[in-house]
Amino acid sequence: MTISQELWFVNQSPLRKGLIIMTKSNLVKCCSVRVEYLTQITEKAYKVRCFDGSEGIVPVSQVFGQDYEVGKSDAYWIAEWVLREKKLQYSSKKTAWFDKSTGERAPSK
Repeated sequence: MTISQELWFVNQSPLRKGLIIMTKSNLVKCCSVRVEYLTQITEKAYKVRCFDGSEGIVPVSQVFGQDYEVGKSDAYWIAEWVLREKKLQYSSKKTAWFDKSTGERAPSK
């Protein structure tokens, strides 16, 4: 079952009243990015430096928290579109979907 099929099924359910449903339009694809440092420079922006030396300014709203499954260095969940736009080093091997409004990780299959 694809994500679209699952969302259609959930939206047809009579139990959905009063629930916050994670729809595809609410979700943002994020990558786990290993960073040398991530420093908040204003209330709306982080400065990030990757291990290859690439640096960029990332909106606070597009950083979805630390990836605690990575042990050798700090890693953070950052929206994939920002990583492409800022030309920061990342791998698309480890991705997850996050809800834009709550910042919570969507359940994975």
